[in-house]
Formats: sequence, structure tokens, C-alpha cells
Amino acid sequence: IQPEGNAAAIDQLFRAALARDANEIEQQTLAKYWLAERTRYQGNPAAALENLKLSESLSLPWPAESTPAQRAAFSSVCRVVLNLHETLYRP
Repeated sequence: IQPEGNAAAIDQLFRAALARDANEIEQQTLAKYWLAERTRYQGNPAAALENLKLSESLSLPWPAESTPAQRAAFSSVCRVVLNLHETLYRP
């Protein structure tokens, strides 16, 4: 789960939440946020594990090669999309 070159993952997230692909600005903004979150969690492994407590209790499938920092960063990106006004108040 890497932010670099992972426009497909962001589009898949947008399609699941909003039934559309992310536009270029959304792609760039979320990729930067994803990278910042991964860096933050790499420097604070305890925070990464705290972030992942809910997903681990739900037995969500993660790629075997992913690290807690990568998983927590992607979870943060998912929270951003799921909390968009468009997601919450779509007609």
C-alpha cells in the first residue's frame, strides 16, 4: 500500500464511496496526505497500531507485505474520503 503511483487505489476508494473517480486535484491532494501520514506513522509505530485497532477487530484483509505504517496511512486516507461532504450528504 504505497501512495506513490497509486492513483488506482484512490480511484477505487472514490468509486466505492462516491461512485466516481477522483479528479486530478483530489488525486494529488490525497497522495500528498497519504505520504505525510505514512511518514508520520513510520516515526510513531505506536500511533499506527492504535489507528489499526478497529480494522484488526473487523478482520479486514491487508496485503501481507504491508506494514502497520502503510496500513494506518491508507486508513487515514479512507477516513478523509468517507468524511467528505459529498459522501455524507449525497442526494
